[in-house]
Amino acid sequence: MKLALGTQDVAVPQAERDRAIALARKALQTRNVPIDHPQLVMVVDRAVKVQRLLVVFAQPGAAWEVLGAVKVSTGRPGQAEHFKTPVG
Repeated sequence: MKLALGTQDVAVPQAERDRAIALARKALQTRNVPIDHPQLVMVVDRAVKVQRLLVVFAQPGAAWEVLGAVKVSTGRPGQAEHFKTPVG
């Protein structure tokens, strides 16, 4: 990921990594999507002070890991061309 993104890769504090993993687990669980084999999950944290896309390595029966993150813009409410990023 660092090779592809270069300087765009963002250092993410452990608390935010844990939050992203919790968000991913909750979203998948809510929609009854099992993690029955290792896979990558993309998480967009739309929180106003976060706005990041995180790539999470999810695997059954083992700890999940954030592999990297980049800043994203999910828009500014009330501005032209604002679209709320959908969940799921």
